[in-house]
Amino acid sequence: MSSQQSSVGGGAPAGAMSPYDRIKKAIIDGTFQPGEVLTEAGLSELCGVSRTPVREALGRLEQDGLVTRTGRAVAVTVRTPEEILDIYETRVALEATAARMAAERHGVLDRVRLERLAAAAEGADRSDGEAMARANREFHRAVWQATHNLSLIDLLDRLHLHLLRYPVTTLTAPGRWERALAEHRALLAAVLDRDPVRAGEAAEEHFRAARDVRLAMWEEGLT
Repeated sequence: MSSQQSSVGGGAPAGAMSPYDRIKKAIIDGTFQPGEVLTEAGLSELCGVSRTPVREALGRLEQDGLVTRTGRAVAVTVRTPEEILDIYETRVALEATAARMAAERHGVLDRVRLERLAAAAEGADRSDGEAMARANREFHRAVWQATHNLSLIDLLDRLHLHLLRYPVTTLTAPGRWERALAEHRALLAAVLDRDPVRAGEAAEEHFRAARDVRLAMWEEGLT
């Protein structure tokens, strides 16, 4: 039995999950660690499929940036401070664009959803990092949806995959959740006021602050 098979439940059937989804999940939840080499033979055994769909899945994961190919070897992409900067540089730009579009394009249902999810975030359990992270994700996803721009939403979804590789949320850093909520309020107000300039600035401030916390956590070995 391969180490890859035994580490994710032995020879259990893959069920309805595709090889792509199964391998992606194992990368995101940390079953496959950064730098770990993935073999087609081991993954085929894990997923219960031939090497062809595994090879296709690895190609998609390489496009997603979750694995890196060096010659014939494929390994889980290693986390680095440079990657954090790259991710957040892109995220600042995309989230600011989303905020501006949401300010211009949101409808009545978007307004209701944004207000509801902002209120839910305010009431999230401060002792539960996953609850805070979930509330934060849902609020920002509502901003994305308010753009009514499917291409932009797709880009943000793909970028979010990279952040999922960092399991410790920045929202557990001392004082970060309270500051994040204040930033949410500023962003929400700008969007609902249909002020794209202010909305873009609020989004940029919010995600630059998140970047700085993420880098500080990296330096402390917390991510």
